[in-house]
Amino acid sequence: MRWPVRVGGKVVGVVEDGVLVLRRDPNRHLYRAAPGPGWAVSLKVLQQAALLGAREVRVCTREASYTTSLQVFKTYGVPLNHADPQLLLPLRAWKVKRHPAQLPLLGPPDAAPAKTRRK
Repeated sequence: MRWPVRVGGKVVGVVEDGVLVLRRDPNRHLYRAAPGPGWAVSLKVLQQAALLGAREVRVCTREASYTTSLQVFKTYGVPLNHADPQLLLPLRAWKVKRHPAQLPLLGPPDAAPAKTRRK
């Protein structure tokens, strides 16, 4: 089952099969200042996810997925108080799975159309 995780009435992620899944744009959400670089998650979100049965945290971007256990996040996360209390887990603590570059559906834009044989 999918369980929405909400902050202030807004859905910020889902818990599915024991995994808190968060979709993020690294240009906006990847914390780069010290003690970063890393991904920060609100303590409210982590607590709510744990109540919903999450055992892992996965941050998904267009380029990659970053996964760690909730226990690692809580043990090694660095406390931040950016907009609200958060934990930041440096990138070196995440398992990273790169997504392959998406190939164009119909070939490169400059490709000539395929010739068809007439019967």
